[in-house]
Amino acid sequence: MVRRPQLLIAICVCGVATATGAVLVLNAPKDTYERPAPPPPVGAYLHGGAPLRDAAIERALSEELPPLVAQAALLREGDHRADDAARKQLLATLDHDPAFASHGPALASSWHEMLGALDHWMVLTPTDHDFLPAGQELRARIDAVSDQFAAAELAYYIDPEIVSDPQPRSRPGIFAYRVEDVAFVRSNDRASVRVLEARKLGDGHSGQRLGMNEDELADPIVLLDAVDAKVQNQILPVLAGDTFGIADSEWAYSTRGRQAEAAATVAIRDELLAALYTDAQDPTTASGRTRDLIATSVRHHEAQHKIDRDRSLRYPPELSTRLGDKKNDPFAVRSRYELSAYLSQIASDTWLPQLTLWNLVRHGFHKGARREESYVAVVVVEGLSRQLGLPTVGAIVKRDGSIDRDRLAELAMPLARKSTAELRSAAAKVWADLFGEPLVRLYD
Repeated sequence: MVRRPQLLIAICVCGVATATGAVLVLNAPKDTYERPAPPPPVGAYLHGGAPLRDAAIERALSEELPPLVAQAALLREGDHRADDAARKQLLATLDHDPAFASHGPALASSWHEMLGALDHWMVLTPTDHDFLPAGQELRARIDAVSDQFAAAELAYYIDPEIVSDPQPRSRPGIFAYRVEDVAFVRSNDRASVRVLEARKLGDGHSGQRLGMNEDELADPIVLLDAVDAKVQNQILPVLAGDTFGIADSEWAYSTRGRQAEAAATVAIRDELLAALYTDAQDPTTASGRTRDLIATSVRHHEAQHKIDRDRSLRYPPELSTRLGDKKNDPFAVRSRYELSAYLSQIASDTWLPQLTLWNLVRHGFHKGARREESYVAVVVVEGLSRQLGLPTVGAIVKRDGSIDRDRLAELAMPLARKSTAELRSAAAKVWADLFGEPLVRLYD
């Protein structure tokens, strides 16, 4: 669900496109606009590495665009703090910013047109007849700006979640990231997948998602701020002797909850110590190395999403029996993609497959509304257990759709004692069984 009370901002880099110049007429309706096809990649987007930065553009995106977008929320809510004069001044300042024109007419034109579309959309309400088409145009115009950033090898991408279709994870805002690095994930029989590692610009909560792979994105994205937070708040404390939290305190303090947390903690700590070796003795070195390992693992996860988006992915019976036969239902589609990506991530992760597994399993232990990962966790644990010859425990998903956490823990705990090689091999076999073809492992 889109939440209205708070507006957030962020940025990043993505594909590429060509826009033609036009005179900006603020707050005026326009003909239907379609996002142009991206131009060929250049520089870092072709060969990898760090794209170019521009301090003036970063300032506009992180300091000047957010208050303009905030006015959209205030206007739509009828908030007394909405200031139309301030809105127009912000628009004019951004529209005349020379930083965009300094990188050529295509970027300047696409930026100009994006602001015009934003001005038109931000004064509309959902009851206005042109609200939806205006939002679709705004999204296309924003994506075209991101394309032009990449065409100029600039390290920026604008994520227009403020005009996204309502989804449980959506937050109203125009988010911006700076791309720190462009990497390529490879496999033996497919073209390499370009993945961007991005860091948020501006203030505000960066969220818990470690990666992003939306339909509009030409490239999957690893969210480095979220990776950093996970390393500092969850992973390094395990090295220091803390437990790996997997559920709410009520169940985590139960007998089965304590057993599951202990099993996960030992498996993850042993895995980290083996991966870090002598680096584990220095907190700074351990932090950097762990961050790199997790970013690599997430990069593979997001690359698998990209691969699956470009083909027809089978809907496994193990999901359909729990989610229903409507394979094109958005929840079922997302669950199918997450099932593929998590199994591929475990199978491709040379160093931390236990961490990936238990990061997933903890979704099944969470109390409250179930998400896609909750059911994916059940299918993955059942599949791995079956491949490894572990005893069954009975039905984990109840008739009402809730998950029996004690049974899930009972089935998952023996997996914590399996070696890295056993876990990776089993994950590859489960993926092949579920999707009807061999898994092609990913590597950098």
